[in-house]
Amino acid sequence: MYSNIAEACRQRFATPAKERFFAIYPDRNTAAEIAKFAQQLCADARGRSKPLAANRLHVTLRHLGNFAHGLPDVEVLKSR
Repeated sequence: MYSNIAEACRQRFATPAKERFFAIYPDRNTAAEIAKFAQQLCADARGRSKPLAANRLHVTLRHLGNFAHGLPDVEVLKSR
């Protein structure tokens, strides 16, 4: 058993959670065009924001949650 609440919290959050989701990705050429357009928009706006890299562009269809130890079986079964 944990000696105090702080230790319990450290143990609980020791493993970083990974975000899980269903997504669709554009083909390579489309992603490159979108990334180029996003870079141009950021440059024109002269802001500090950076667009996503072309290989990270996607449309999230359904967010499943954040899980530190893999996807629970119940989430896997719901996805079928």
